[in-house]
Amino acid sequence: MGSGAELFERIAGDVATGPGVTRGRMFHAPDLRVHGKVFAFVGRDGRLIVKLPPERVQQVLAEGEGDLVELGGRRMREWVGLCGAASGDGAPDGAAAEGPGAGTGVERRWRAAVDDACAYVRRLHEP
Repeated sequence: MGSGAELFERIAGDVATGPGVTRGRMFHAPDLRVHGKVFAFVGRDGRLIVKLPPERVQQVLAEGEGDLVELGGRRMREWVGLCGAASGDGAPDGAAAEGPGAGTGVERRWRAAVDDACAYVRRLHEP
């Protein structure tokens, strides 16, 4: 499937066309921002790190799709790291197709998480 950074770049190319969404760098990794606030980036370990609403965080944790992220020794309650591309977690569930949401199960989960994160951070920081 490729690395987490490659998968993130593919998803970011689609998401970055949305209103108020820009690309940048955080912790030497590519990120996505809405209204200047980071909502998604790739961690050093190749996992997708996203900021999600509490109910979505609980869903991710309950389904075993990821875990809470620790930054600077602090566990971040709204930030989760999703397993995926680098680890090969989440086996492909069908042939890759075209368009947003297409591809492997991992890619679909990452796209959904990025979309949810963007919507959440947009609501939090609406100008």
